[in-house]
Amino acid sequence: MESELVSIGYVIKTHGVRGQLRIAFAENIKELSETEALYFLVKGSQVPFFIKEITYFKNGDALVLLEDVNNMEDAGRFTKKELYGPEGYIAEEAYEDEDPWVGFVITDEKLGLLGTVTGSIDMGEYFLLELLFNEKPIIIPLHDVMIINLDEENKQIITHLPEGLINI
Repeated sequence: MESELVSIGYVIKTHGVRGQLRIAFAENIKELSETEALYFLVKGSQVPFFIKEITYFKNGDALVLLEDVNNMEDAGRFTKKELYGPEGYIAEEAYEDEDPWVGFVITDEKLGLLGTVTGSIDMGEYFLLELLFNEKPIIIPLHDVMIINLDEENKQIITHLPEGLINI
């Protein structure tokens, strides 16, 4: 079953005292409902956690309460973790839409080459770009104040990121 699971987003943070998680889903994920499962890597295995409650925000993020997660401490172990789901969670039309940012090479003026964009999240006023930096996934905002040069033809972006941003 593990081979059928795909990355569908990540946990941004905990929310409230009941153990809710604020989750950023990839753009191409259909709206999920109660009783569907989200999978997390636990000791190298993808373990299902069933959705007890889910509420969506306009930007596609969601507040999710998982079964057997009853407080902030329980929820805290999921923070900043990638989550997985069956390929069936991907919306049909999403297969046709290509992410325009995938393949862009990001270079920071101080840090040098950061990596190649593997996905993006539309936040309305700006995009969050997903990439691998030193073999770990990071997300950086593509905001006007951080862009030095955007070369769409050559798929290159030169940034001026705030100090410590990629260490978060």
